Amino acid sequence: MPKPTIRMTSAALMLLALAACGGTDDTPAPEAATPAPAAEATAATAPDVAPAPQAACNRDCLLDRTKSYIAALVAHDPSQAPLADDIVFVENVTRMQPGEGLWQSIVSAPGSFELYVPDEINQSAGWLGMMTYRAAPVAPQGMSPEERLEWSLAQ
Repeated sequence: MPKPTIRMTSAALMLLALAACGGTDDTPAPEAATPAPAAEATAATAPDVAPAPQAACNRDCLLDRTKSYIAALVAHDPSQAPLADDIVFVENVTRMQPGEGLWQSIVSAPGSFELYVPDEINQSAGWLGMMTYRAAPVAPQGMSPEERLEWSLAQ
């Protein structure tokens, strides 16, 4: 059985779901928009109290959180990453849980090329860089699709 090979990949982490970097939303919640009839009398006498908006991340905050995410990825530990509770994690067009996929196969930290793309308006960040990961060996050349399938299942 061939051993897994080590490959270089260009990893693009497009939108990080950053837990503590929520923007403010001026639209009221649906239940607050139309008070129930029983609550109208109380609402007329009580001052309007809105929940405090979550603090927005500035550029440096977004960069720090992106670097924390990359460090957690290299450490194979999603609990160290600043992820939102409702994160949707997708890798190679496959929905996964944090801790699966690249979280398990990464071998080394990013090299010298890294590009950070913080977006303060949308409270998200992007990252592009080179990382080494452990991949399955490439199928031998000249195989038919059926032979490749059989070969990959044997791995």
